[in-house]
Amino acid sequence: MSGGPVISNEALDLLMECADGKGVGMADRFRRRAQIEELSAAGLMDASGKLAAAGLSLVAPLRGPTFSFAVGAQRADLATSVTAWVGADGAFLVSGPAPAAARGAGTPALGQVQVALVSAAHLPSVLVAWLGVGPAWSYIGENVAVTREAFARRLETGALTSAPGRDPALVRLWEQPWLAWSLQESGAAAPQNTWLSAGTAGQHLAFVNQGGSMELEPFASSAVWSVMARFVHDGLVRAGVR
Repeated sequence: MSGGPVISNEALDLLMECADGKGVGMADRFRRRAQIEELSAAGLMDASGKLAAAGLSLVAPLRGPTFSFAVGAQRADLATSVTAWVGADGAFLVSGPAPAAARGAGTPALGQVQVALVSAAHLPSVLVAWLGVGPAWSYIGENVAVTREAFARRLETGALTSAPGRDPALVRLWEQPWLAWSLQESGAAAPQNTWLSAGTAGQHLAFVNQGGSMELEPFASSAVWSVMARFVHDGLVRAGVR
């Protein structure tokens, strides 16, 4: 997620606590001086512990009704997430390292997050870019199924073993880099759905079929954006924001 400042988890807590504009109380200024200095250096708070204009703008969605959800992503070398609070003033995003980004300057390290404000209309595109979904726009094949154990092991270890079968679609899928990701609304017991992004083998909806295996249903990459856009739209309607 480009453009937003990277801050510590403790500074994020303070930023969100001050979203109402009241600032840090006198009794807490000494105890939280490190977080105040960090947010001040990022241009989000002044030295007295009140949010600056940039900070107030960043957390504006938190001052009204919001729809919140998380996108979790996992591959062999990375487990990360981005959480969104979406309201009338846009979407406040808190993210870990983006699966699509190389590690380096501007990438959150352990104990850090990146924060940003985007419009609700641009949110699906921002999330798809953060995930790195694409570019296999035209590839549509047949459903393939593997055991849940094989699916979990492939995610955890990468392509260290051969595909569990000779189905050409499964072999092609197995050879590609995998990223599993899910959408989960805040307060929900489980993700609404889980997806697998598999390089040039394309995007797949992952679900447990009636036989207890993990079935992977291929979708065009363009459909993933549509799913994301509908998810955000429906959440805003339920929250009374749209």
